[in-house]
Amino acid sequence: MYELPPFLEGVLTRQEYVHWLQRRSKRHVVKDRGRWNDPSLSNAGYKIAIHKAVLDSGGTDFYTGEELDWALLRPGVYDSKVKYDRDRRREFRLRPAVDHLDAEPTSAPTLVICADRTNRCKSDLTVAEMRVFCRRFLRGTEGAV
Repeated sequence: MYELPPFLEGVLTRQEYVHWLQRRSKRHVVKDRGRWNDPSLSNAGYKIAIHKAVLDSGGTDFYTGEELDWALLRPGVYDSKVKYDRDRRREFRLRPAVDHLDAEPTSAPTLVICADRTNRCKSDLTVAEMRVFCRRFLRGTEGAV
């Protein structure tokens, strides 16, 4: 059912992709059930939504258009200690991440694929809130660098 997207051929095996898909969907279901107190959210529904987001991405960040480094999803490449090491985290900035387009409770989430860096910046902001923040950020840093 979850075929390897053409842009991932030679980068990940189908087994690696499906394993990643399973882990991401489980993580998002647990997180969103807690966030919205909605026990009806299902792993199967999230897997479908994430797979669709991957296919729609064409391998690029939804928000920036940057090419993502899908090889960073291979088993053994990433370890949880990376998030505590700023220099190592930079190596993973283009690692694909799953993001809620606008984080609102829904049984059919609208998910997109973006870079880990983008996902960290956007956090729980809506797209509109992120745009406002980016404008403020750019105004506030003009001439600073």
